[in-house]
Amino acid sequence: ALVWWLIIPPAIFVSALMAHYPSVIPFESLGPVGRLMQYFHQNLHALVVIAFWATIVAHLYEASLARKICRKLRIDAGATNLWMIQTFI
Repeated sequence: ALVWWLIIPPAIFVSALMAHYPSVIPFESLGPVGRLMQYFHQNLHALVVIAFWATIVAHLYEASLARKICRKLRIDAGATNLWMIQTFI
């Protein structure tokens, strides 16, 4: 559904920034959400990094399962690749 394409990729992008480049995030300009993000950055940064990489690994695993299902069902490569990308995102 379109709603997931509007939520998940930006959330993963923000998670990547929080984990590896928090200095580019304007925490002060984001109101209460920014204060919460700044709290996580300052006090729970290791958890933010672990959560980001766990999310990436989980999505890669889901995409590999989609590929396995496509192979089992003998679905063509084009559709398989599209399903893997969609599943990853």
